[in-house]
Amino acid sequence: MYAIQNTGVWYTIIRRVTSWIANEIPNVITEKRSIPELKKKTGVLVVNVGTPSGYDYLPIRRFLREFLSDRRVIELPRILWWPILHFFILTTRPFIIGKSYKLIWNTVEDECPLQTITRNQSVKLANRLSDRSIMVDWAFRYGEPSIASRIRKFEKEECDKLIIFPLFPQFSAVTNASIFDETCRCLMKQRRQMILSVVPPFYDNELYIKTILKHLNSALKRFRAPPQVIIVSYHGIPLSYQSSGDPYGFQCKYTTSLLRQRWQISDCDLITTFQSRLGPTEWLKPYTEDTVIELAK
Repeated sequence: MYAIQNTGVWYTIIRRVTSWIANEIPNVITEKRSIPELKKKTGVLVVNVGTPSGYDYLPIRRFLREFLSDRRVIELPRILWWPILHFFILTTRPFIIGKSYKLIWNTVEDECPLQTITRNQSVKLANRLSDRSIMVDWAFRYGEPSIASRIRKFEKEECDKLIIFPLFPQFSAVTNASIFDETCRCLMKQRRQMILSVVPPFYDNELYIKTILKHLNSALKRFRAPPQVIIVSYHGIPLSYQSSGDPYGFQCKYTTSLLRQRWQISDCDLITTFQSRLGPTEWLKPYTEDTVIELAK
């Protein structure tokens, strides 16, 4: 008798569950179909090295302090580098650099030309993409606008993906890696992290090479005769960085070799040099200044 009653109870339960499933599942499916699809947004951040906010002493000092405090830029032990930076470089260098910045300063916009150019590149890229789901902005690794401020802006706009575009054709730990470091530090503070992508170096990109040659040919039209040699000068880095594995110098030379292969003037050679060395240590060679002097002899 107990077994029969127990079977009846289970039969009743199963019938009710089956009836509920038959009635409710269509409603659940309908509700899922009615949920609007989330619109995904992508933030594209064009990043350059940076510039002071002015050519006076204090703006340049702030910029140099941030720039030269980056361990990617200066790899000396802090106990050695800190006194050199604060007691010598930051007390004298701003006066020297300020004069150079003043000569090239964009007085119309009251900003460094690098800021004008980087902003214009960002605007043109946004116009090319012309997609409402893609937000394009620009930032500096050092100075303002900072990478952190732009990432916060993308976060407020609920971007799901972040694309970092370093404006450096050749990779170096001093530039590209430092930008990646700062980006990751910013993302570490987010609870809802964006999916990160980084545009790779484009030192051998065909369009990049063609663009350089286009501007080079345009500039040569101002000369009555083609030059005997063209110096392709890159910003230098300490030789010890290359010895530690930095590919920058090799990629610079490869870019020049691609330019030379596509160069249409056979009597004119292209040579690679490196400029803007700092301090007594050996940097990538040949130095631009020494090369110019040697060619003039």
